[in-house]
Amino acid sequence: RAAAVADQIMRIHTEAADRVYTDLETGQPLAERGPLQIVFCDRGTPSKDPDQFTIYAAIKDELIDRGIPADKIRFVHEARKPSEMKALFTACNRGDVSVIIGSTEKMGTGANLQRRALALHHVDVPWRPADLEQREGRIIRQGNQNREIEILTYVTEGTYDTVMWQKVQAKALFIEQVRRGDTVDAEVESLDGGDIGTAAAETKA
Repeated sequence: RAAAVADQIMRIHTEAADRVYTDLETGQPLAERGPLQIVFCDRGTPSKDPDQFTIYAAIKDELIDRGIPADKIRFVHEARKPSEMKALFTACNRGDVSVIIGSTEKMGTGANLQRRALALHHVDVPWRPADLEQREGRIIRQGNQNREIEILTYVTEGTYDTVMWQKVQAKALFIEQVRRGDTVDAEVESLDGGDIGTAAAETKA
């Protein structure tokens, strides 16, 4: 999966490498060109053990192999304090960061990094429709200077990814029907940890 994600990130990075963004205060072009890409992954978050495999490290390694400088790829987990988080997001908006990778918990709310965000990558399935909404709210946001954006979803064949996406979609539809006051006939299963085994079994079947 890391290679597939890196392929898409590199494609977008190359296609938009010369894109110019402006300073919102002065209206002048910023020195750094090229977009920001936001990568969400809730599983396999960075480990303190440098020898432990994580999908975060795997994606970063794949991107470095494809030519993106290591210092242009950042993990949101690097920021330990609110001040560090603010500085990281400022760097994203300024163009110092090309790819930022983080979890829904760390980057799903309060992350104002949309100014040059061109693509959002769902590496895994969020647990709830609200999580999906929070993720995509980082890029579908006022202040984004890109007129069009890309949102990419990655599903691994033979895993429960497809089933989980279907469940999130079904639950989102259920919630929307309730909000509109429509008649709802079906129950939507909980997406807590106990339901993952069922999803995996359904996929395997």
